[in-house]
Amino acid sequence: MKKPKKKKVVTRQRAALMLARAVTGSRRLGLGDVAARYERMDVDEYSRAKGLEMVNPLRSDAKIFLGRKKMSETLPSDPRTKAEIIGENQEMWALLDDIWGVLVDEESEGAQEVCELLSDFDDERFPFDTDGDDAADDADDGDGD
Repeated sequence: MKKPKKKKVVTRQRAALMLARAVTGSRRLGLGDVAARYERMDVDEYSRAKGLEMVNPLRSDAKIFLGRKKMSETLPSDPRTKAEIIGENQEMWALLDDIWGVLVDEESEGAQEVCELLSDFDDERFPFDTDGDDAADDADDGDGD
């Protein structure tokens, strides 16, 4: 007598990934009808068919995990050209540089927090001494002031 097969316990995300792989794998093997059958399934149907037990069975948008939609179909189209995006990026960096220039020598707590945030973002472009110890900086100048 054969023992009943124990259900495999997976998360919803893992089951969705398994379903997506079943679709793509079936296609790669030339099994278009099998791939089409899997595509029509949602994560719950696939889990039942495969005998999976989900540990977090809350429903979610399975289409996101299955890759049924291309990114261009799910995100609004950006009408900007690459040159426009690069220009805007350069403008934002210039703005950050201006903010840095204004705040780096300020003593207020808010200015210090902004400087720390910029430094955390890019410590080479915005080096900031979080210790507040200017003595080390003065020693690096070589002028002894």
